[in-house]
Amino acid sequence: MASNRPPAAPRRLPRPATSWPGWRRNCRTVWGGSRCEFAKATITGLKGTGQAPSRRRDLLLALAGWMFYSPYHTVDRIREAAQAEDTGTVARYTDLPALRADMRQTLRATMEQELSAAAGEHPFAAMGLALADALLKPLVDAMISPEALTRIWQGYLPRTPGEEESEVTMKRRENTRVDLGYEAYDRFVVTIADRNAPGEKVQLVFTRRNLIFWKLTGLRLPL
Repeated sequence: MASNRPPAAPRRLPRPATSWPGWRRNCRTVWGGSRCEFAKATITGLKGTGQAPSRRRDLLLALAGWMFYSPYHTVDRIREAAQAEDTGTVARYTDLPALRADMRQTLRATMEQELSAAAGEHPFAAMGLALADALLKPLVDAMISPEALTRIWQGYLPRTPGEEESEVTMKRRENTRVDLGYEAYDRFVVTIADRNAPGEKVQLVFTRRNLIFWKLTGLRLPL
């Protein structure tokens, strides 16, 4: 015999708690009821609170600030080492092979320009350039050493030997001015100049390595 009772209403599942830290709820309707699944947040305890984007922004700002400040920190470390006669630290922040190659190229270009201008009066100018080129390596090796670089940071200016001199000499400047700043994204220049003779200056060129590390790779002298 059929029953005249109305059909029972579908049973609803209990609503789960939503206060679990670090989790998020994903609910959907299933057969008239509510089924919820919980998934771990991408950043535990931060997703959904607004703290994750803020922390990422702070980290990016800190990285950008350190990337900008890093060459100034490198220069401070080298200057402190030079004052303490710590040639090892000066050498650690210097790419000596790259610095010597850059100096040889600069000196050779200067000699070529001078000898080319005098080639009409001196037929043996090409031979003189070849001899001078052979002398460049020992000359540059003597100029570009941790000890010589330490003297430059202390305010000395390297001077190429004259006709009666056989060694590179260092000229002391008492009243100097130091300017430093970016020349490009990956190039930072420190200029040490004589206040009484602005043309008497030396520029130390740093190149960026791995975002926040810098090495001394170039030297510009008043040739």
